[in-house]
Amino acid sequence: MDRDYIDMSTARGIQKYIQQRILELSSPHADSVAMIEMHELKKLDKLIDAGIDQMIEDMHRESQERARQQEIRLEDAGVSVDELKAEAF
Repeated sequence: MDRDYIDMSTARGIQKYIQQRILELSSPHADSVAMIEMHELKKLDKLIDAGIDQMIEDMHRESQERARQQEIRLEDAGVSVDELKAEAF
């Protein structure tokens, strides 16, 4: 089986490599060692996916918190978000 080039510098790239390796190991004549490796790689794939999801949720939460802090600072300065948006146009 020929392997595609996979950029391993990102979590998604590593995940894609793992998925490709699972396909390679899932031959109809896989031995017990290959089955164990495949099982471990599937668990790792799920862990990476959950980690990426958590990271995205954390980034979204932090972005919302920054927006709230900016809104508070604007209100403290006597400017509403709507006024600031109107001035931007």
